[in-house]
Amino acid sequence: MSKVSLIRLFVAGLLISGMLPGGYSQDAFMSQYWLMPGLVNPAEVGLIETDYRAVTTYRNQWASVSSPFSTTQAAFDTRFRPKGARNNLGLGGFVRSDRVNTTALNIFEASVQAAYHIAVNRTDYFGFGLSAGYRQRSINFDDLAWDSQFNGVAYDPALPSGELFTNDSKGNLDAAFGFHYRSRGEQSFDVGYAAWHYFQNHGLLTGGNDRLIVRHQVSFSWQQRLDQIALHYDLLGGMQGGAQMLMAGARLEYRMGNDSRYTDASTSNSIFGGVHYRLADAVVISTGFRYKRSLTISAAYDITLSRLGAIATRRGAWEIGLTWEGWYNTNRLRLR
Repeated sequence: MSKVSLIRLFVAGLLISGMLPGGYSQDAFMSQYWLMPGLVNPAEVGLIETDYRAVTTYRNQWASVSSPFSTTQAAFDTRFRPKGARNNLGLGGFVRSDRVNTTALNIFEASVQAAYHIAVNRTDYFGFGLSAGYRQRSINFDDLAWDSQFNGVAYDPALPSGELFTNDSKGNLDAAFGFHYRSRGEQSFDVGYAAWHYFQNHGLLTGGNDRLIVRHQVSFSWQQRLDQIALHYDLLGGMQGGAQMLMAGARLEYRMGNDSRYTDASTSNSIFGGVHYRLADAVVISTGFRYKRSLTISAAYDITLSRLGAIATRRGAWEIGLTWEGWYNTNRLRLR
């Protein structure tokens, strides 16, 4: 085994075995988390094949149980590499709105992100990243029901709730950091660790103790290319307080056509699909189409397997995503 291979295995083992707490249970979560790597780990901002990437996604969940839970988010990142340099700087940011329509509970986030990627050698990169922004939580108490509004026979919304709240909205600074290691070749892998929600030490309500616990998480992916086919194996796991999450699965991408490095005569399209399992929760089926390595349309559906599935008639959540990737200067010859 070569010295480079030993370095790769050591870094991967260190990150996975030493930092495995990480998760989502108190946060908004997208099943197609790989569409926005910067929302998984800020150290992956700017770690792209093109010069920039813009992504927007929407998720609608549990509509058959009550008013749906909906999440909308958008992200942008870009990379800067001076001519002749091997290291590069990534800059970006994201906005996200997570809404529970039943109680008009809304969480809004906006953050800027930066990452620096150091070339270990020609194929391997180590990066670290930071995320800083603002997070606001708000709730409308008018649509909530209280035990004092039960008149002995039925619920009567005209009765006073007997509750007194001094605020229905609160904002805080939010921050995150992460580390990431990437190795590229015929068989490639990525491994990373991130911690989210520093400075989130205040509850929504005055005197409340609903503090948002720091979320730790790890991610791992392994990629293998076989001519026109690329296989991606994914793992995301973690912990937020006492809540844990583990999601694993695979995606297959088939590329149609060839690419030209020197002209715009040919640029390939690709189709992809995948199956993932979120432990004790759901099976996620995803699919999509990538047009000329620029525009990607993707969709996913969660099949609920937990006990909630019986109530939801096995209807879980659906997602859609739109990704645009491009170059500031392609340096290709335009053919007439």
